[in-house]
Amino acid sequence: MYVRNLRIKHLKLLRDFDLSFLNSDGTPRMWTVLIGENGTGKTSILQAIALAAAGSLQVNTLGEAVVDVLRDRRKNEAMQIEVNFGFSEAYHSTRPYPGITPGRARPPQPPHLLSQVNLAAPPKGRRGVRVERTSLRATSQYLGPGWETPSSADPLTDARDLQAPHWFVAGYGVARSLPDHTAQVTLRNPSVDRLRPLFPKGGLVGTGFMSHFQREPAKARLFMKVLQDALFTDVQLLPAIRNLELRGHGGVGSAADFLEGNRFGQAVGQGTMKVPALSLSHGYQSTIAWIADLIGHIILEANNSIQPNQMEGVVLIDELDLYLHPRWQVTLITALRNTFPRLQFIVSTHSPATLAGLRTDRDEIVRLGNHPETGDVRVINVRDAGARDEPDPRFMTGSDLYERYFGMPEATIHPLGGLLRDYVALASNPYRDDGEDAQMQAMRERLEAAGAPSLYEPTPRALP
Repeated sequence: MYVRNLRIKHLKLLRDFDLSFLNSDGTPRMWTVLIGENGTGKTSILQAIALAAAGSLQVNTLGEAVVDVLRDRRKNEAMQIEVNFGFSEAYHSTRPYPGITPGRARPPQPPHLLSQVNLAAPPKGRRGVRVERTSLRATSQYLGPGWETPSSADPLTDARDLQAPHWFVAGYGVARSLPDHTAQVTLRNPSVDRLRPLFPKGGLVGTGFMSHFQREPAKARLFMKVLQDALFTDVQLLPAIRNLELRGHGGVGSAADFLEGNRFGQAVGQGTMKVPALSLSHGYQSTIAWIADLIGHIILEANNSIQPNQMEGVVLIDELDLYLHPRWQVTLITALRNTFPRLQFIVSTHSPATLAGLRTDRDEIVRLGNHPETGDVRVINVRDAGARDEPDPRFMTGSDLYERYFGMPEATIHPLGGLLRDYVALASNPYRDDGEDAQMQAMRERLEAAGAPSLYEPTPRALP
């Protein structure tokens, strides 16, 4: 399952927003990274896709923590989310398509799926007071030749209710950590549970899948094997972590075994130190946690052995760079591409370093901004006027990335750095006039008050 197109109306500042997730040849773009200042709707876009993937029976359960703040408060209009999903041909012959008449031969090409979520405009109550709506309404239908959907059918709702395989969408918010191994793992509706971490109070299962699979030793061993394969397919996915040693004759039987009993080989100086997962830094823990959660859910959905390079679906991640050092951020996307080439990642970031792994010829960077007059969120085209090609981030300097994608052209990020630069320009000019000399002296006083070290001594002014 892949996202092809997103349309949002009257959701916060997303008044009329449209975004394609397709390459120029019509295939799904596998990486889309949303950037923009705070308040430009990055998290809202990810949550909108998750709501559209939930189905009508679960959309309100998933959205209950955010429904009160979804609508655009500037106008009394209904909120609308519309997502066009697509399916790959790889699993077309075995993928269930709920709502299609049993026994009917399926068309040769997979369908598209149009999912719509609406929140009605609030009606006026007594004395003209508006009464807020609190219920989301969702519908879905197949699109494409030969894929007529019966009027009584809702394919996405049925797929989620049946836990249909190869309809995979998962979401991860900023709370990503290894779970308490003593907590009871309860997965009542896995197809929607895997979207909950993207919303407030939603937690991931992560390595807790070991406890969930405890009654099925074969599946527990499969989970550990696939997780190992994923974590170490590319050495840059977990920098400085060399291997995972599974202790004990029986391997891993629970989350506690994984977190405390086994040992990750962490490079320390010229050697390797064996440490449990809970002794790793939070950056390593959070990365292991969401990847373990992703793999556990995919195995649970497929109910079969599946390698990371064969996994398909959509992965939504808010703040991909969270907890990670810039050197790790630079290599992370490339490592994830190599490990999960058939997963579609739609993520947000505030880090220029993360962009270094992207391709602009595929429009993988989507910069969001507010319209200067209306405040509406829109996509900002970062291409130069008249330019045919956008510079490749993989070959740009850090300063170039800051300037081009984050609107920070200054070589010095803090305002004091810019003040120092301007002071030196004036102080080194022997031909500064009286006004410039007074401005230079005022700058020097501000810099000295701020504790600037070793200020450049002004060049004596040349005589007229």
